[in-house]
Amino acid sequence: ASMAIIEPSNGRSRFGNEIAVASQVGIKTRGSSTGGRSKASLSLELHDEFGDDKNLSLIGMPSESDWVLWGPYNFDLSLMHNPFIFELSRQIGRYAPRTRFVEVYLNTNGGALSSGDYFGVYALMEKIDRDADRVDVEKLFSEHKAIPEVSGGYILKIDRADPGDSGFSAAGQNIKYVYPKEEKMESSAYDPHEKALRKYLNDMGTALNANYYRDPVRGYAKYIDVEAAIDHHLLNVVAFNVDALRLSCYMHIPRGGKLTFGPIWDFDRALGSTDGRDKNPKTWRSTSGDRGTDFFNYPWWNRMFKDIDFFQKYIDRFQSLRQAQFSEDNINAIIDRMAGELFEAQKRNLSRWNQRPRSQYGGTYEGEIRHMQTWLGDRIEFMESQFVDPPNSNILPGYIPPGTVVTLKSSEGGKIYYTLDGTDPRKSRGGVADNALPYNSPIVINESKLLTARVYKSNHRARTGSNNPPLTSKWSGPITHFYSIAPPPAEGELVFS
Repeated sequence: ASMAIIEPSNGRSRFGNEIAVASQVGIKTRGSSTGGRSKASLSLELHDEFGDDKNLSLIGMPSESDWVLWGPYNFDLSLMHNPFIFELSRQIGRYAPRTRFVEVYLNTNGGALSSGDYFGVYALMEKIDRDADRVDVEKLFSEHKAIPEVSGGYILKIDRADPGDSGFSAAGQNIKYVYPKEEKMESSAYDPHEKALRKYLNDMGTALNANYYRDPVRGYAKYIDVEAAIDHHLLNVVAFNVDALRLSCYMHIPRGGKLTFGPIWDFDRALGSTDGRDKNPKTWRSTSGDRGTDFFNYPWWNRMFKDIDFFQKYIDRFQSLRQAQFSEDNINAIIDRMAGELFEAQKRNLSRWNQRPRSQYGGTYEGEIRHMQTWLGDRIEFMESQFVDPPNSNILPGYIPPGTVVTLKSSEGGKIYYTLDGTDPRKSRGGVADNALPYNSPIVINESKLLTARVYKSNHRARTGSNNPPLTSKWSGPITHFYSIAPPPAEGELVFS
């Protein structure tokens, strides 16, 4: 098959515009549960004249040969679930596939291209693959026979099997190979790789289920990148992805590194979609259908969330992101920008597939966008309500004059503890650190200090138990303010006051 990309000029693409990229391409439908629908998502493999892979940069994205055309259809009437959450992931520092919105014409009968070949709005996306600009893990060769070479890099997933694959069992999960492919990993040449990978995962499973699982040296943290796990889980929970962790759950292991969750993938049944299980943003787990993923009690995760220090790191990270990437302003800005790109095209897409926005949201695309924004606002608010709010300070971090008085307040009515040397006022396992000071009166800063403060609320209550987090933390996340005493002006400097 042949592919051509016509980029917009003055905001619109026209058939008369110059072709930006053209290539031979292999095309096949994709999607384990959606591959048979009328508007299928497609895998693209760019070829040269000899049928070999050809790397090309498409619409400003880094050069590669493997791409995906993701076709939002019946579950996602905003047409942006994946591009939105992938953008949010990249903003918080976690790679997710880059995307560009496109309108697709698909001619399967030959002859001249016509309006009848219109296939609607898609997102052109990077396929999850090993590449310096995608999942940056080391390339493996059959010549590798021992550690450290065979320790990585691997790309794996928890998901339905690809055609012809069966996966393998390790650490209580059925896991599928992504890179290297299963056929290669099960060949005799890659026997050392397979054995090393299975041993690593099974050792991880042993550590997760041992009585020392919380131990940062011997426990699960020896094998799992904790910070990446928290970010991966947060992105799925914020979006209420009902398939999270148990389907389309990608992970990778760099050479000499730890199991790292991500990149995220497949959020069509999320964000208040038509699936229905994600309808109510103010609950941890769905109450309808098969109830979807039990986020805090799924294998592997159920053990990590029984570690109060892991849960506290989770809370800390959420509250930190809430001030920036997870803020209402930032989330709404991403959605508004994408909706602006899609506004004209969505009308043609709805007409092509005879779809209608939901009547309860006004029966319009604008109503679907407002619903997505309102739903996310309610979702973030619900998550906030489950955790103790951090304290507030009257003085922002930065340069201050000697004698500045810093006051701390808690909107929760809890007790504030702080330190001035940057250490955590919370002790591991949840106690008060030995050097933490109770906040009883304003703090006078006469020399440069790193203030770290948390709220402890002994009577904090949150949803816990079945279908909820197994633990409750009485601690807020921290505020960390570095106060630097401004140096006196040098002789001859002009001073403004």
